[in-house]
Amino acid sequence: MINQTTAYTATTFITLGTQATKVLPPDFLGFPGPTPIGYIWKAIGVPAGLFLWLVAFFFCALTTVSVLFGIRKMKFDLSWWAFIFPNAGLTIAAIQIGNALGSPAIGDVCSAATVVIFVTWLVVAGANVRAVWQRKVLWPGMDEDMEDIEGHPAEDGMGNRYRSD
Repeated sequence: MINQTTAYTATTFITLGTQATKVLPPDFLGFPGPTPIGYIWKAIGVPAGLFLWLVAFFFCALTTVSVLFGIRKMKFDLSWWAFIFPNAGLTIAAIQIGNALGSPAIGDVCSAATVVIFVTWLVVAGANVRAVWQRKVLWPGMDEDMEDIEGHPAEDGMGNRYRSD
């Protein structure tokens, strides 16, 4: 989940950097320099956010490649929701980058990414509903509660063990 936290932190740095010139008074923290502190905060926050976004993009690319290599062996699991939310954070950060740099091209790429994320959300939601309907997830003995960390079958609290097949 480093992609998600890095992307949302990038969003925070960029947003704080772009808003600092409007919010912080010129003599904030007693800074007596000729340049208002808001512009200094912007000069640090936006590049720091860009760097963090690049780190998040690297991890997103890395996970995308690993998923593409194993996609034929995948069956639905609740962890599929991780395809959506970290990438939504990455897209939100990219929107903030486009706003900070004044780039309409970045905004267009973000619009396309938003459509891709929405379609992915629909696919995952459909697969989730299907898996619940077929009792493959959110059903005793069928998902995360199949066994404990030492490999023992899960119990229902009354001594009954669930079968994992």
